[in-house]
Amino acid sequence: MAKDDYDYLVFKALTYLYVCFRRRGHFETSAFLKKVISSEVSEDYVIDVLRFMTREELIDGLNFVAPRMGCVD
Repeated sequence: MAKDDYDYLVFKALTYLYVCFRRRGHFETSAFLKKVISSEVSEDYVIDVLRFMTREELIDGLNFVAPRMGCVD
């Protein structure tokens, strides 16, 4: 199975979330991304996978916000 396969990434994401749940630990974005993203998987693709997982009701509580265009800090 390819490292960028949808089912593989869903498995990795759900496994990380389950470990957090069972240990009653805290979710850390950086640790999550390190577990899921590899050289074959872009962060944008992981975000798309998380959107699909939300639509399929595998996970909830995520808010996807489009970046503001033309912003200057």
